[in-house]
Amino acid sequence: LEEKISVLNLSDEIYVNVPKNFGSWKLSSVYKLGQENKPAMGEDLVKMSVSKMLALPVDGIIEVNTKEDLDIEALIVDWKKNMTSGFSFLTTIKTDLSLKEATDFVFKATKVRPDNMTSVDFFKTSITQSKLLPDSSRVLGVDNVKLDTYIKQELSDPTIGDEDLTVAVYNGTDHPGLTAEAVRLIGNLGARVTIISNTEEKFVKSGIYINPEGAGS
Repeated sequence: LEEKISVLNLSDEIYVNVPKNFGSWKLSSVYKLGQENKPAMGEDLVKMSVSKMLALPVDGIIEVNTKEDLDIEALIVDWKKNMTSGFSFLTTIKTDLSLKEATDFVFKATKVRPDNMTSVDFFKTSITQSKLLPDSSRVLGVDNVKLDTYIKQELSDPTIGDEDLTVAVYNGTDHPGLTAEAVRLIGNLGARVTIISNTEEKFVKSGIYINPEGAGS
């Protein structure tokens, strides 16, 4: 299986639903919002907000301090030419990834062929559209249907898709809406959700239950 890299360029103007009951904010405001929290959680709040918007898990965050626009594809091409520049890059960043995870990211990125690198600017697609807020300010709203269609086509996990799994999602909490979030995430990863429901029994922790007898049926 050939490795691929997809670069998603997200505008600061994108209006996101921020977890932890923070409400909805422009993406550019999320880090500062998290840093003003006690304890500070700027990086985590950005990671959770982007994950919630994309309905995909986010493994880590890498902060790059640069005065110019960050060109990920050009950066990777430079790493391919000179692996030393890739490891030098690791000394200039701030990340919540472990050293091994960050090193693996750079090493695997250098193995991706240029024709297997794709980039999409959300600002230049119909995935986002101008949205007028009650205070008359404008932001970029996200069309979740178009976003999920793109993700399923370009970013779904082929390993999960090949498993051809069917998934049932039950909400066993008192919080409405969690089922819809789980369904989006599971679908965007490449699995099929066939049952969506609530349970009478309430659960404190989430869980994954596998029915081996029903596998493949």
